[in-house]
Amino acid sequence: VDGGEGEEMKFEIVSHTCAMSVKAARVAASMTQAELAKKCNEKTSNIVDVENGTARYHADLINRIERALNSRIERGRKKAKGRR
Repeated sequence: VDGGEGEEMKFEIVSHTCAMSVKAARVAASMTQAELAKKCNEKTSNIVDVENGTARYHADLINRIERALNSRIERGRKKAKGRR
């Protein structure tokens, strides 16, 4: 592992699809961002960042959001290998 200076770490950001999916599911559940955050044991700001599409992608958080909203969240991650 090279810890050299000037090296940029790349992080995956939640996709626009994922952000919209979380927001739509939350609105459908008649829940505020704060209520969803509490149910997911997260800070409200993290939910806001996910819905704005500015948060780092964390499968664990998306999974908790799915459970809290009892809804499947579309991840919108890289193209699937198998086409339908």
